[in-house]
Amino acid sequence: MGMGLSGAVKAPPAEAPLYGSFMQPSVNSLEVPPAKRLSYWKSNVDRHSGMDIRCSTANFVGSMVTRSFGLCAIHGVEISTAHRAVRARSRENLCFAHVQVRNDGARFNGNREMAIPQGSMIIYDAAEPYELEFDGASQSLVLTIPKSDLLKRVTDLQMHIDEQIRYDPHKVAMLAGLMGGLLASPVGQRQSVLDGLAESVISLLVATLYDCDETVSHGAATFGTAATLQRIKAYIKTHIDDPDLNPVKTADAMGITVSYLHKIFLQNNTTLMQYVLAERLELCRRDIAKADRTGGISQVAYNWGFNDASHFSRSFRKRFGISPREYRAEVLQRNARIDHSPPSD
Repeated sequence: MGMGLSGAVKAPPAEAPLYGSFMQPSVNSLEVPPAKRLSYWKSNVDRHSGMDIRCSTANFVGSMVTRSFGLCAIHGVEISTAHRAVRARSRENLCFAHVQVRNDGARFNGNREMAIPQGSMIIYDAAEPYELEFDGASQSLVLTIPKSDLLKRVTDLQMHIDEQIRYDPHKVAMLAGLMGGLLASPVGQRQSVLDGLAESVISLLVATLYDCDETVSHGAATFGTAATLQRIKAYIKTHIDDPDLNPVKTADAMGITVSYLHKIFLQNNTTLMQYVLAERLELCRRDIAKADRTGGISQVAYNWGFNDASHFSRSFRKRFGISPREYRAEVLQRNARIDHSPPSD
């Protein structure tokens, strides 16, 4: 028993969980004759996703819809044909959170091999080769998020990628419900709304990853480090607008040594100042995206702790691939289209 991609979620029984911007054009192989369905899918999905669908018939029946929210994207996939999805190694900086909404036999085979029961979730890395096998009809919800961004939030992310973990079915159900609801939400929303939606789904994913027995047992020896990291991040959040924020000042406020501070962040594949820069750039991007905000772009940068407009502009382009002024113009154009577009049916 499964739910449609836009259905509501009911609280699942503990032993048997059930799941009651921008949108890419939906892909549905039923739109072409049976003999052309597999090639249609390969042309419209595989070529863009880096996957290779392999099955024993050209009559491949499947559909997919994708919504992008800020740095993350959600894919709703329904495939009726037994198949194998193969991904070769790539350089993509992406992690996938895959929720199996409905399946008649699904397995993951990559750095580990495991079944994916209905109602379960697995985390895997796009940069590693893997295969997904489905021996019958399947419905999945997949959240993609940059691995570098998830690493900043999840202390033991690699453990979730490397090991088979059973996550709380209630939280997985809530995550599936939110993902399904976002897929069904109206297209053409303001950037500030999209940012809030993206933050909601990422926060729920992070909560799901942290709330599992494996995380608790694995983290027993490093609980103090994880707790200290969270205190440091809370301090940074409160003082992010301070242009003098630095490792020495932060370590003094936390009552720890600078070397220990660096060690904590290196365990998470970053440094304190890299983390601060990423947080400041995201806050600036969100403010620039707010059409009702007064003041220039340089003022936005100064408000969030930058003291050099040129450094801010270079850092923004490196992070987002576009200059702050180009980004504001893009957002204003998109908002104008939204504001003057006729209401959808």
